[in-house]
Parts: sequence; C-alpha cells; structure tokens
Amino acid sequence: MNSVTLVGNLAAEPRPRSLPNGTACRLRLAVDRRSGAGAVFVEVETFGRLAETCSSHLSTGRLVAVHGRLERESWTAPDGAKCSRHLVIAAAVEFLDHPTR
Repeated sequence: MNSVTLVGNLAAEPRPRSLPNGTACRLRLAVDRRSGAGAVFVEVETFGRLAETCSSHLSTGRLVAVHGRLERESWTAPDGAKCSRHLVIAAAVEFLDHPTR
C-alpha cells in the first residue's frame, strides 16, 4: 500500500502552473519532527481542481493535512548530474486553520 498522511505548515507560497491537460500546484510543507529537532520539508504536488483551490486559498504558514501517495521524481541537472527526490502526490488537502488577514 502506498499511502501518506502529513500535517504541517506551508514553508513557501504555492507554485501553480499550467499543464497541457489542466493545472498543477506545488506546495512545500514543513512537518515537525517527533524529536522536536526542526522540521522535514516535503514537496507536495496537486492537480486539477485541488491545485486551483490550493493556489487560490493557501499561503505561507497555513496549517494543512495532506493525504496522498509517495512518488520519486528524477531529472538531470544543468551540470549533467543525476538528481532525484521523493514527493507526495496529493489526493486531498485539508485546511486546518483560517487565513490571517
């Protein structure tokens, strides 16, 4: 089973972008470590209506719960180095606080 649930604060503004078949939005989530020694930063990708909602209503610092699956992303850097990272493909994002104005 490939299932991930994370609760954390957005560490950066959502990064929406257009795709040929719809919309995507990348979120950077800061999840506190159990030991209290800082946070783990996780990239989260949303698509479609969920991406549009996240892009419109989320901002840095907001508390969210993300439910999704873990995937690995690979690419070649400009210097030719092979790079990879894990990210969460979100099926649902729950807003756990209210925006401050």
